[in-house]
Amino acid sequence: MMMSRGGGFFRFVSLAAILSLQAGCIAAYKPRATYLLPPEDMDAFGPIPGVKASLGVTFCGSSDKVDRFFPRRNGLLEEGILPTFVTLRSSDTAAYKVSYDSFRMTIGRRSYIPVSPKDAFDVAWQAKEPFIETKKALYYSALTIFTIVTAGLGSVIWVLPSPFQQPQSNADPFGRDLAYKAFPSKAVLQPGQAIGGMLYFHILQKAEKVTDHSSLTVTLAKENPPVQSVSGTLHFEFSATVQTERASEWINGLLTP
Repeated sequence: MMMSRGGGFFRFVSLAAILSLQAGCIAAYKPRATYLLPPEDMDAFGPIPGVKASLGVTFCGSSDKVDRFFPRRNGLLEEGILPTFVTLRSSDTAAYKVSYDSFRMTIGRRSYIPVSPKDAFDVAWQAKEPFIETKKALYYSALTIFTIVTAGLGSVIWVLPSPFQQPQSNADPFGRDLAYKAFPSKAVLQPGQAIGGMLYFHILQKAEKVTDHSSLTVTLAKENPPVQSVSGTLHFEFSATVQTERASEWINGLLTP
């Protein structure tokens, strides 16, 4: 009887460990609402020369600012993905074409073009799951023990999809959120209209504080002939900090997504 009770308890602990690890990997992602702010309410703003339009920018160069748009532990800053929210507002009489690729950022002597939401997801997912191999080892160790002590009953779990495989961006709530909040791939800035969205720049290469003279440039193309392109540039002091995880965050990251 004692052996049976002990074996039953051991099987229960093994199954609980498996379910806990699996649940930790598939915890629901909850998107945060994003609102279109007027350019003057953003971190930097200014007019676009030659057009009656203005550009506003909010740079998510810290964990707190990223957290305004995306839930924590998203991995965006850890590997250098800088989310940058932009708003364009026009009072011009003409319409202008603008797209996700119309923007360029310069930091010091380096210039960057925004990467796609899919690429941002690929980089961020790897960063937000630094413990994936440890979780995988613990999961399959527990599953192996559970299979042995249940005389093969645990083999049913082996055929389930692995909770540790990186999903496709369009099949993941976080990936869809990145795409949903992105600046339009192609748009037309109509007279009296405001449009905006997120740009993703891959700029940082390691966890450190970066401060430099920077600028963001947008190019607008007049929709109707004669074709005319105009560019506007915002200059600012850029600052970004990638925070290193404390011991408590390391433990929390191991137990949760």
